[in-house]
Amino acid sequence: MIPIGNQKKYNLHKFSKNNDLNTNIMKPIKQLPIKESLNELESIHKNCSSFLKPRIQMFIILSEEPVITKSQLARRLDVAYNSISKWYELYANGGIGKLMEVKRGKYRNRNGNAIGFSPDIYNAIERRHKIEPFQSYVELHAWVKDNHLPGIKYSTLIKYLGMYFGETLTVTRILELPIKESITDLQTIHARCLPRIKPRIEMLMTLKQNDKMSRLDLANKLNVSYGSIIKWSGIYREGGLEKLLEYKLTLVITPEVFTFIEKQFEQNKFQNFSELYRKVSKNYLPNIKYYTLHRYVHRHFKGELDAAKALNMPIKETVQNLQDMYSKCSAERKQRIRMLMLLKANPSYTKMELANLAGVAVGSIHRWCRLYKDCGLNSMLEMKVRGRKRLQLPTEVHSMIAKKIRHSPDMNITELHDWVTSFYKQGMTYNKLYRYVRRHFNVAPNLNPNGRMTDNNTLSKVA
Repeated sequence: MIPIGNQKKYNLHKFSKNNDLNTNIMKPIKQLPIKESLNELESIHKNCSSFLKPRIQMFIILSEEPVITKSQLARRLDVAYNSISKWYELYANGGIGKLMEVKRGKYRNRNGNAIGFSPDIYNAIERRHKIEPFQSYVELHAWVKDNHLPGIKYSTLIKYLGMYFGETLTVTRILELPIKESITDLQTIHARCLPRIKPRIEMLMTLKQNDKMSRLDLANKLNVSYGSIIKWSGIYREGGLEKLLEYKLTLVITPEVFTFIEKQFEQNKFQNFSELYRKVSKNYLPNIKYYTLHRYVHRHFKGELDAAKALNMPIKETVQNLQDMYSKCSAERKQRIRMLMLLKANPSYTKMELANLAGVAVGSIHRWCRLYKDCGLNSMLEMKVRGRKRLQLPTEVHSMIAKKIRHSPDMNITELHDWVTSFYKQGMTYNKLYRYVRRHFNVAPNLNPNGRMTDNNTLSKVA
């Protein structure tokens, strides 16, 4: 057995047998004959690296508890379930030697230290950068892959370049792209092209006015992704403006659809997005998906869409009337009055904005607005009782229960129920009577037959 003082050392204190759930349900790990003794495993664990310690801990636990599941082992060692399976297979196939093997990367020595690339590669990168500076690390990575290391990953290259050069090798990331067209021609093209193409022309216009701009700054200014700038600049460098303006054949939204949507907003025919989708799918694009059209409209007609979503619902009541009702009504109705007050102050609120300001769901705003439009304020403020019906007792029965509670405070709920049902049985159950007493007399009857009612200093007020 491992001494108690060493339980923390081997992470055995994290989960006891009582905390291991489903011990009898999950299948234990297949028993594997461990050739090494416990003392040998402890010695290996003491001398090995921290990377290998969990592997040795696993077999220390297996030598002590052969009947254990892989999930329990993973939790005790705080490792992944797949690591347990992998280490088990390594030991089964090659013993402790195979278990202790660690695969190193291509650019590391046996001790795990990073040796990086050969000096010739570093010198070639430095010479190329002095003659023709790299404009981006993506270009640097592509050049190294084409000329020296075909299988090198981008992250690996950047890591070892930083270790070798430090700050001596810097890539300015300035986008050097000569623009042939004049600013006037670009402005004319920008005014006539479709919204999808406008950011590309804006990129050229910006570079025409400022030729010392990085890709990242350009992406932030145009509100597009960094990859889009790289892609568009590459297309323009290879094929010019004509190639950049090419429209993909796989594009779903055609110019005809764009013009139709634009007219829907201009002529105030937009009712809701579902209606717009039905019109587009019926007349132009039968196979278009709902979310594809919604994403397109939200991107290119965001201002018009927000304006169309505004409720603009006229509120008949004055601000003073709403404030008076708000101060006197219940908490459930306050949210509805608050919605009307917000709309009175700003009719252009959308349902989503009202929901956020009022702290309720959008569905609630939609339901309250429909009630107010159709039936007015009284219908909107009407609270429908949901769930179980409350017990209603005649005045005589209510008075008798009040006197009984005052004169017999030691009576429990069972005795009280038997006493009430002796003369009144309509709809009477233990639970309904319990809730009735709690609601009307502020007394908590004990459901235990030997218990006693809890008096909250209100019995003296009961008539």
